[in-house]
Amino acid sequence: MQLNILMVIPIVAIAILSFVVYLLHTHLEDRISHALLVLSLWLLCTTALFIIRNAGNRRLSVIILALISMVAAIAMTPIDFYNTVFEGPHYGLPLGISIFFIILVYINWFRMARSITATT
Repeated sequence: MQLNILMVIPIVAIAILSFVVYLLHTHLEDRISHALLVLSLWLLCTTALFIIRNAGNRRLSVIILALISMVAAIAMTPIDFYNTVFEGPHYGLPLGISIFFIILVYINWFRMARSITATT
């Protein structure tokens, strides 16, 4: 149940993001790449916390992933800091990182869902 909720929330967030970006009409590439990067970092953090809580996996690597992704998401949330890190019209790198992280998270979620249904 919790995993199903985790899988639906990012899709709702992307729909809301698309609506907001459509209304603002300014700096579309900047806003989209910023929002996707922050979303992907929060997805990584949420996945790591889900693994720690539900799978009982308290390996140091999972804890470090949760902390680093949380700190990065908090730091990247202000668009001014994002523009400082990714200065200029270089939207390809943050978009690539975001898409990679989102695909990685969904692959992980599908694997966890499959293993949960196989054990029940």
